[in-house]
Amino acid sequence: MDGQTLTIIEVRARGGGSVACALETVDTHKRRKLVRTARHLLMRRPEWSDRPLRFDVIAIDNIDTPQARYEWIRKAFDAESAL
Repeated sequence: MDGQTLTIIEVRARGGGSVACALETVDTHKRRKLVRTARHLLMRRPEWSDRPLRFDVIAIDNIDTPQARYEWIRKAFDAESAL
């Protein structure tokens, strides 16, 4: 929870030799999967269904090096755009 907002956070990490950066791996397929998972969570916890919902992504690149880069994208996408 972030205040009254239910926040779903996807954490993605990639090593220094990766072809794609961590943020690029949160593609349309992954966003759809996160939305489905959130819907399942809300079915199991109906008391949360009236709360605002936010999807964040934490992307970590070069995680295996001392120069790791961290990026936290709040409101990375919304449920409607993921479908």
